[in-house]
Amino acid sequence: MLAASDCQACVAGRYMDIALIGVENLDVAAACKNCVAGNYNAGTGKAACTKCESGRYTNAVEQT
Repeated sequence: MLAASDCQACVAGRYMDIALIGVENLDVAAACKNCVAGNYNAGTGKAACTKCESGRYTNAVEQT
């Protein structure tokens, strides 16, 4: 069983699907997905990205 200290977080601008959290021997670099256009993630270790606020947009992916 994994300990919290064994876990690696996705970097800002990326997220990991909630279904993959806790999977042992997971390649974090491959499992972390880019936030899609119109979304961002300013923190690390997130399970989802946040939509840009009303009236704002970004065409780029992996935004922080």
